[in-house]
Amino acid sequence: MADGILDQPRLAPGTCATKSLSFFERLPYDVRAIVYTYLEPGQPPPIAPGFQQTSSGFILSCQRAKEEIEEIPRMNVANLLREFKATFERNTSLTIHIPAISRSSTINQLRNVTVILPFTSLHFLRSSTCDYMWKREVLAGLHPLFALYFSKIRIHFFGPENQPACATLLDRGKVEVSMHSLLRDVTYMLERVNSKKTSGTNVTVEQIFRFDAKRRSEAYPSARVNTKQICLSWDLMEGEVQGKGDGAALNGKLHRNPEPGVHVDGGKAGAESFYHLRDKERLVGEMGIVSNSRWALADDPRLNSLLNAIETRWTYCSSGGLGEHLREGLDGVSETEFEEREQQVSRLIYT
Repeated sequence: MADGILDQPRLAPGTCATKSLSFFERLPYDVRAIVYTYLEPGQPPPIAPGFQQTSSGFILSCQRAKEEIEEIPRMNVANLLREFKATFERNTSLTIHIPAISRSSTINQLRNVTVILPFTSLHFLRSSTCDYMWKREVLAGLHPLFALYFSKIRIHFFGPENQPACATLLDRGKVEVSMHSLLRDVTYMLERVNSKKTSGTNVTVEQIFRFDAKRRSEAYPSARVNTKQICLSWDLMEGEVQGKGDGAALNGKLHRNPEPGVHVDGGKAGAESFYHLRDKERLVGEMGIVSNSRWALADDPRLNSLLNAIETRWTYCSSGGLGEHLREGLDGVSETEFEEREQQVSRLIYT
């Protein structure tokens, strides 16, 4: 891709069209770069939480500073994703795809990352209701990405090899059950590394992935998860890597936990939420979990109950395609018609 910087990042100082340059703009770029390092200790956003609020006035007062500061995270995220891809592929023997970062990407766009995995990254099971389970090294390999301060990480499954059957409504319903099971394993990981209830226990990979219960392996990574939204998506339509379902209208429900109690550190944790979207034919779908507090979980986070929609507050929701912003209400379908379809699939799977 000509305008992408994922493969060949290059920090290009911005230009300013003003006729009269300020003192700061006349400084050599190397000196300006040193100033930028003092605005945000460590790595700039979206890898770190963000610039200090006291720096916002300076950034907005100088167009050149704004352009150069925005270029730094584009380069850093591109480098990070390249290194992540190489490490992941080396440890899993899988080939994955990460869309290139455009030079016009904004900070908000950089906070959202998509990783496209082949269906071969999952164990294929011959179960009556669930077809897939994580390969241990795959979810463990994704963990370093979850630990960063992104707004959303979408794991998209695609590819003809090991792709689930989708000829019947029952087949497509079983895919959704499988994805729900995969997302549940992510919540087990969250509870393991982010909540007080399980942080001191000796939880190993085998206890999270029952499929590998008989093999010895190292303890699961312990770094806390900081990404606000983690979602899984799938596209069973025929198409290119991105699939043909990206622009499909998706409808579903958004569930929220009741307001939790006081967090272990004394702060108020935000209520976590779970959503599940699908298109009319159930060939394209997305489901995810969200925490605006970046998973500052209470002692008993109730994530399992959240995914099971037990004692949750819910509302209908929709989106304009995979990875798009959630909207309240259904799109192009009545509530009655939507519920009839849900009941039809439930009867096929569970009766």
